[in-house]
Amino acid sequence: MKVLLDMYLCYNLGDDLFLKVISERYKNTKFYAMPIYKYKNYKNVYFHSGLKKKLYNGISRLTGNNKLNYFNYLKTKTDMIVTLGGSMFIEGNTNQKYVSKQYNKYLYLNKPYYIVGSNFGPYSTEKFYNMYMEIFTRAKSVCFRDSYSYGLFDKLDNVSYAPDVVFSLNYQPKESDKKVVYSIIDLGSRKGLSQYKEQYEKMIIDSIKHYQEDDYEIVLMSFCTKEGDMNAINSIINKLDNTNNISIYEYDGNMNEALDVLATSEIIYASRFHATILGLLFKKKLLPIVYSDKTLNVLSDMNYSNQLVDIRKLETYNINYESIKRPIVNIDELKFKSNEQFKDLDKILN
Repeated sequence: MKVLLDMYLCYNLGDDLFLKVISERYKNTKFYAMPIYKYKNYKNVYFHSGLKKKLYNGISRLTGNNKLNYFNYLKTKTDMIVTLGGSMFIEGNTNQKYVSKQYNKYLYLNKPYYIVGSNFGPYSTEKFYNMYMEIFTRAKSVCFRDSYSYGLFDKLDNVSYAPDVVFSLNYQPKESDKKVVYSIIDLGSRKGLSQYKEQYEKMIIDSIKHYQEDDYEIVLMSFCTKEGDMNAINSIINKLDNTNNISIYEYDGNMNEALDVLATSEIIYASRFHATILGLLFKKKLLPIVYSDKTLNVLSDMNYSNQLVDIRKLETYNINYESIKRPIVNIDELKFKSNEQFKDLDKILN
């Protein structure tokens, strides 16, 4: 079986974790993907990012004929398509031209397609909702990672809900060091969040000073350079008077190394969505730093009751360092149930 993966692949640790999970789950399946950067160390994933891809996409842009792009070329070489990713269906931060392009892509697939691990929204118009109602109706199956998204489309028989794909990650636990890892994001480049940039960085800096006084090792971690994480990290570093015990980790596609950074920590400040998921999975002391309802929805589904910070309400934040504890969440249940993300693919690819 040959499967075309519809994914966001640009050395973003969260999306790369999805790739790791699906490629290891179906070792006898040939996957085809179109990354922005060069990937390796995946025996059953064939990456297409070279001259041929540029040629097809260039002709498509010049002629205005979307059917000539490289995605559609690869589609003819495969048996089915799997859309795998989290925030794949957002209206708020995308322009109408892109929305229409995505809609047309699904409309003319002419191959069986499955949607795994996503959430829907934020969205603001009925037009956007109705477009994807049609797309999801045509899919062989759709499995959302939060009950809010599922509730929007639960009248469709092919739609279901299961915990995030990354909870099914196969990874050996590590012993914790006296270390705090900060997953950092760049608010300045995010629509609707740039006004919170200064407050966010001040909060991070204040907490760093707290842990410096207690001789913690501190790691500022970039999950995705392309999305500006390193810009925010450098901004924070430049504002610190004291950089003792501070190091920077920039994810560059080395999955095991990045996971080890998080797995050997004692505490995780999780601005990235999947920093929160990995913090729960690794049973770390955790402070989710929420920038989107997608994280709140997922945490609500798992009855998370510990402290969190909402970036959109930073004027009222007050970190209680003593209450940053290991969350009381049934990880074994989440790991088991997350396998249901693949229940329909299992019937074909296993």
